[in-house]
Amino acid sequence: MAKDYTQDGIRTHEVFRPGSTKTIKVELPTNRFRFPQIPPFLTIAFGFVALILVGAILLSLPFARAEEGGAPFLTALFTSTSAISGTGLAIVETGEYWSAAGQVIIMILLQLGAFGFMCSSSLLLILLGKRIGIRERTLTRQSLDMTEDQSLSSIMYQILIFTAFSEAAGMLLLFIGFSRYFATGKALWYAGFLSVSAFTNGGMDIFGTGDSLAAFYNDPLILITITIVAILGAISFIVVADCFLRGRGKRMHIDTKIVLVMTVLLIFIGTLLFFFVEGNNPATLGPYPLGEKLLLSFFHSAATRTAGLSAIDFGGIRSLTILVFAVLMSFGGVAGSTCGGIKINNIGLLLYATISTLKGHEHPHAFGKELSSSQVYKAMAITLIYFIAGLITTVLLMLTDGNMSFSELFFESYSALGTVGASMGITAALSVPGKFIIMVVMFSGRLGPMTIASILMSRNKYSQFRYPVEFIRMG
Repeated sequence: MAKDYTQDGIRTHEVFRPGSTKTIKVELPTNRFRFPQIPPFLTIAFGFVALILVGAILLSLPFARAEEGGAPFLTALFTSTSAISGTGLAIVETGEYWSAAGQVIIMILLQLGAFGFMCSSSLLLILLGKRIGIRERTLTRQSLDMTEDQSLSSIMYQILIFTAFSEAAGMLLLFIGFSRYFATGKALWYAGFLSVSAFTNGGMDIFGTGDSLAAFYNDPLILITITIVAILGAISFIVVADCFLRGRGKRMHIDTKIVLVMTVLLIFIGTLLFFFVEGNNPATLGPYPLGEKLLLSFFHSAATRTAGLSAIDFGGIRSLTILVFAVLMSFGGVAGSTCGGIKINNIGLLLYATISTLKGHEHPHAFGKELSSSQVYKAMAITLIYFIAGLITTVLLMLTDGNMSFSELFFESYSALGTVGASMGITAALSVPGKFIIMVVMFSGRLGPMTIASILMSRNKYSQFRYPVEFIRMG
């Protein structure tokens, strides 16, 4: 027995099999107009755009500015983009230009940007006891780089607890440190804002001096606390959970092992290079004793690489340091963390694939496991897209702001693309077109190179055949 009917505008052909309780339903073609489904990555991008615009509107209102009158919309838009993207580049001094209310808005934008649009909205629904649809779950997983076997609700709760604990612990330690320099209320506010800024790797401060943490260059408590909080934000909750919260007898995931190795390796290499290159530079580390040189080298290798906070004047660093930091900023943090960049997961993947190739192995492997060749190809694509985007940004800035040096524009480009926020002091002096370029690059860096590529190529094409294999000369 069969019948056709229309329900809610959908034509359905229903078949009943004799002697069976099962019913087969087939949706028939209909002339009803349907809006095309927006690709997930576009939804995430539109979400970030919406957050940026809301933040810009709030910051342009009179109550957000320290002086009378609202901020120019370009200033508000740049600041909102920088906060949501977790970059920290600024064209005005955050501690002087914005009122207490404006600074609170910026801190909230930093937090929302770090969680991600879909992550933030899904967390809100979970806290309100609402159900999350399949599409929202997919979007949130993509925003966090989660796998399908991870429970979304439990992960979201754990991320919230992890974030609150990390920022609260950082705030407490920073309050102890700042209490030696400021009154209690101001020390508490500075500690809270800077802890959020460090964990989200936003790189903003509210001291109002324009030189970030230079006043605390010899304070280990403040610098090391900021470094640890920034590292926690940069390696992501999933890695921390795999290290400390995995079940008894459960092995650490290979992704976690690669992340830990790469994190230690990059911090060590950065510290070593910064110490030897800048150690005798009178404009940076030269005047300081050995202990402070080591402390500052470690701080800038670990915190500046992702968070953009600094305790020296980056306008005086040497050309080799500019190149080194451009590369380190390009690498960024961990997939699913608060950082931008290529992601050290991908850099580690390429490193182990290269080592396997040099050893003569046909298939890449690490820690006794074979690595996916398709993931190696994706990591190569991400890296290539990233560096090309950085070079294009530098060229565009040279066209709009040719009065500035190549090294300054090169450093600014990769800082914006890596959502780091370190600067040689030229951000405020950029032309209006240059500022718009930096805003677009910060936004692109927040989404990530592969996300941008996925927006442009939202449909996966699977070939039914393979081409004949040919070999080319390798040098």
